[in-house]
Amino acid sequence: VITGSNGLPHAGNIPGARSGGECVVDNSDNVWLYGGEGFDATASTSTTGLDHLWLYDAALGQWAFKAGHSDCRTDQSDCYPITDGFKRTSEDYLQPGARSNFSLAIDSANRIWLYGGRGFRATGPLYNVTFNDVDTLSDLWVFTNDMWNPVSGNSSITMLPTYGNQGVFDSANAPGGRNSASLIASHDGAGLFLFGGNGFGSHPSNTGRLSDLWYYEISSGDWMHKSGTKDIESTGVYGTKGIASNSNFPGGRENASIWESNDGQIILFGKNIPPFIFAFQ
Repeated sequence: VITGSNGLPHAGNIPGARSGGECVVDNSDNVWLYGGEGFDATASTSTTGLDHLWLYDAALGQWAFKAGHSDCRTDQSDCYPITDGFKRTSEDYLQPGARSNFSLAIDSANRIWLYGGRGFRATGPLYNVTFNDVDTLSDLWVFTNDMWNPVSGNSSITMLPTYGNQGVFDSANAPGGRNSASLIASHDGAGLFLFGGNGFGSHPSNTGRLSDLWYYEISSGDWMHKSGTKDIESTGVYGTKGIASNSNFPGGRENASIWESNDGQIILFGKNIPPFIFAFQ
């Protein structure tokens, strides 16, 4: 339900029920909510993919509809750039298409970052009632100054990753299509860490849980494969508890909790396996 002017908080605004969406909290304790599968503003009794970005203003206790289409069943226009690959070519408004099980993070400058998930490619059909014709996406977007901007990846589905040399940035590197991955912005605002999820790895014909850790450098726009295997469904190597080792890595998993400690360690907890905690140093 959207009441009043788009972009402004209103007591009558309600995002609606959904699953597979994600929330992040900014420096002012406001909550940002994106996407998922649920109910749009068409008053239909069935769910669809959503491309809504909502802001919950903590001070006012009200929601604001910031971006997206209120009718996601028939209107998915302007969801991707049409020319020049995947980068913005004009000031025309662009945005990620409707999707679920994507990765969402917010950095110290309150920029919202979105990676992948399950949704349609740019040339695919519009979202429909069943939300069945979807696959993994490999696009990275940032929302800043009330505008979405695509910054990495492309608008195709089921893209394979390009790992390159581990520990080395390369403009050709890419994590590839995946959903349910873990994403976090570094404390220094210089980059993003992406771990695991469900995707192809180095297997072009099979998807599964991934165990790779990636770093995206914002200034260069390049990815680096930092750690983990290129395989799917890898078993973790735990080593000795509390002792870091180059041979240790968490096994493949989806929807793990991830955060950065004050001393710069990346902490990973759960999910879909026994709840061990890993730290990447």
